[in-house]
Amino acid sequence: MFWELLAGPEGFDAEGEECGWVNAIWWNGVVLLDERHRLLLVHLADDPPFPRGDLLEVRAWLEAVAARWPRWRVEWAARGLRQVLDYLRLPYDAVPDLEDVSQPVRAGWADSPTEDDDFGRVAPVLVAVGEGDTGDWFAGYWAPGLEQILLAGPDVVVGERHQGQRSAVLEAVPWSGVYVDVPGQRLDWWSLQCGTEAPAVAARWPGWTLTDHGDRFEDVADLIGSELCIDAGTQAEAAERVLAGRPRL
Repeated sequence: MFWELLAGPEGFDAEGEECGWVNAIWWNGVVLLDERHRLLLVHLADDPPFPRGDLLEVRAWLEAVAARWPRWRVEWAARGLRQVLDYLRLPYDAVPDLEDVSQPVRAGWADSPTEDDDFGRVAPVLVAVGEGDTGDWFAGYWAPGLEQILLAGPDVVVGERHQGQRSAVLEAVPWSGVYVDVPGQRLDWWSLQCGTEAPAVAARWPGWTLTDHGDRFEDVADLIGSELCIDAGTQAEAAERVLAGRPRL
């Protein structure tokens, strides 16, 4: 679908056969075409052109698709299949074996936000915690989807401080990131893959102010401050990689 959608409406075969929903275990992408409202809603979960470590490449691809679908609104479905089902007003059990996203992480989830190799890989989820006078610390969650972190609540997330590091230098923009401001009791995040919504998160963080920034990682990075350095290059460089078929490894 990565390349087919870039072909525009004329080159995209949306006819197919009516066969119902496939088993969710095997899905790696979903596209909804609402011809009446000219909406293209898309999520590619495990497509090879999209390593989960570069949000800029997803943005570049969406811009390229939008340019080839004139007069259509092209949107990324951060909640994946669930967002499409909600749009269609269908129950989640319409898709067999759709995974349960209500299970939070437990103690021991934290790891380094980057891999110690020559490829500059970053964790799919960056977690930054600000604790006021004691400073910030950073950790990575190496599983796709931000919902497990958000649903864990403050005790589990902040309790991993002994696993964190005091600064983070990233060579790509993770698909998801969250900033936990402990003194201010604020929770801010960006995400391209988060299966849950703010009301479910609020139940796990009572009294906290929650802000979902969509894909605007820049807003959250500004809140975190100088201990986070994202050296991911420019949007133009990301577009060149994507359209040339050479995404970041």
